[in-house]
Amino acid sequence: MAIVGQHSPILYQAINAYFQLIVNVVLDHKGDLLKFAGDAVFIEWKATVDVNLETCVESAVKCGAEIISRCADFSVLENGANLDSGCLVTTSAAAKVDTLNVHCGVGAGQMVGVHVGDHQLRREYLLLGQPIQQATVATDFANLGEVAVSPEAHALLTRVCHLDRDVGRISGRTPVVLADRSHLKFCSRTRMGMHQPKIVNSVSRGVTKHVEGLETQDLKKYRRMMSLYVHPVVVDNDLAAADNLKRIKKIQKSAQERHREEAEIRNVYVMFVNPILETKVTKNEKANREMYKTLNDIMNLSSREINRYCGHLRQFIVDDKGLVMIITFGLRGTTIPNLVAQRALPATISIHNAIQSELGVKCKVGATIGEAYCGVVGGVKRHEYAVLGPSVNLAARLMASKMNPGILVDNNVRMLAHRSFGFNALPPVTAKGYAEPVPIFEPLSPLERSWGKLQPNFVGRKDEILQIMGMARDMVLKESPSRLVIVQGKSGMGKSTMVAHTIEHIRKLMGANKHRLIVTKNVSKESDALIPFGWVYCILVCFRCLALLSNIFSLY
Repeated sequence: MAIVGQHSPILYQAINAYFQLIVNVVLDHKGDLLKFAGDAVFIEWKATVDVNLETCVESAVKCGAEIISRCADFSVLENGANLDSGCLVTTSAAAKVDTLNVHCGVGAGQMVGVHVGDHQLRREYLLLGQPIQQATVATDFANLGEVAVSPEAHALLTRVCHLDRDVGRISGRTPVVLADRSHLKFCSRTRMGMHQPKIVNSVSRGVTKHVEGLETQDLKKYRRMMSLYVHPVVVDNDLAAADNLKRIKKIQKSAQERHREEAEIRNVYVMFVNPILETKVTKNEKANREMYKTLNDIMNLSSREINRYCGHLRQFIVDDKGLVMIITFGLRGTTIPNLVAQRALPATISIHNAIQSELGVKCKVGATIGEAYCGVVGGVKRHEYAVLGPSVNLAARLMASKMNPGILVDNNVRMLAHRSFGFNALPPVTAKGYAEPVPIFEPLSPLERSWGKLQPNFVGRKDEILQIMGMARDMVLKESPSRLVIVQGKSGMGKSTMVAHTIEHIRKLMGANKHRLIVTKNVSKESDALIPFGWVYCILVCFRCLALLSNIFSLY
């Protein structure tokens, strides 16, 4: 969604007015909006005893077709006065807004809902299953202004609908386009159409009956449990609004008015975290339970680190990029001086390393900082707190990049943290919302950056240095066999500094005797503890390379 603007109320109107149109169509077709993911929406039609899966697919495609009909090629400038947001989008703001467009994808099959998290920090509701992958593939297949269905959804639809000749006999692994801006390529087999499925709302799920008749204290406890699923900024804003109402006895504003006032443009650090974990649900229940446990462990571990560095979890979701967590720093309640160097980047490295070392799950992270729209997106009845902007899209792109060695950041992050962290420059990438290729960098920890530097006021450790130097002299002057020296000691005793100064002495010794010295270093990470003899791996690889070079040179 290409929306640019400096005034958050106007931006709020443009974004949410368009989402409101989509929400209205979905609710008219009895769909249940589950999650907002950036500029995408996940919608569910749940099969029940009364409504079969074929009927759900039909309703989903018809809903997509109406969304295309009403929302494709939508000019905010032309339709600003008619947007169902309660406000007029001014010409000056609308002139900055591109035509909004949409495409839809439909998948069908069995899904699983998993609650992850704890009862203290944060919880999320994850949706797993093939229909998500099917829908994302179908969406990518559809052009703007089209609705595409997966082969599985197409097969179900043929049982209850008449399809046009050009799409009725298609089979295979390729999605099928069943609707565009002007044409629906199927119709119901009954004159009145198939029975519409019922929305799976709070009443039908049994939520309302559980809170009816509860005492005030129990209601507060229930609210606290539900708030764990809500973005912390929204929870804090609601608590502040309730407190403000008590203090000044002001007439309470509608949620929509309050959300509009709270929407803002902020400079936000955003990281996309992708634990490389297979989330496919199989018939093996034991394997499924192990996967659910790992998901819960990832959620709890990440929440622990986010809380330690005072950040916010925006979302934990399974989408076309796989398993993804979106974490932010810089929203209300998380802004401090030197935010990137002191909290955001250390948290990024800590979360990445913890997932790999504590859970044994490989992980890729992309992180950026830049201006973004921060506020509620959606309609009156369905909405979610989001962070939108080019820098957010870039973070997702860096996370998914094939060049990602583990963590990638943009140049803005590097500029704000270069005094505390080192960075390896990688080839620039092209990204949506950026006219020129974007420089990207791999961050190095402060230890990796400073290891090996000589301390000008270094004193002590004379005996240890002399002992190592004695072995080095024997190797240089007497050509004695190679030696391996292991230095042990508690953390903080100065092992690294002592070794750095010893290497410098050896360097001078080798130079004085006209010998070449090759120095390699490897700063072990927490995840290396899972690799047998991981601490000597770098040394052994170096020796192997030297042996190969020696053999090559001996041929000449």
